[in-house]
Amino acid sequence: MSISLTYAEAAEYRDQGYCGPFKLYSPEEMSDIKAKIRFNMELEAGEFFLFSENVVHSSLANLSSHNRLGLVARMTIPIVKIYHEYRYEGHGVLMVKGEDYMKINNVINPPSN
Repeated sequence: MSISLTYAEAAEYRDQGYCGPFKLYSPEEMSDIKAKIRFNMELEAGEFFLFSENVVHSSLANLSSHNRLGLVARMTIPIVKIYHEYRYEGHGVLMVKGEDYMKINNVINPPSN
């Protein structure tokens, strides 16, 4: 889905407390919303779950002697430049499908093993 707004429409949304067509909530409103929908999810070793960027999430400190792994996957199209090289040396993009016709990202091969 794509949403196009004129500058005037975007300014009107912003003045009403929206970011684009999405409502921005005050910290007090967010606290109330989170209190209504919050739940704990405890996972056993080896388990995982998937969620979108729309889920407000957090985790308690890892007090065990074992490492905890977090993995982020983002799907996009070749015309989007990913600006992580300056921050993460060796960072690359994996092509899931198609071809890199723009040649603007550091495309890497998936691990071989």
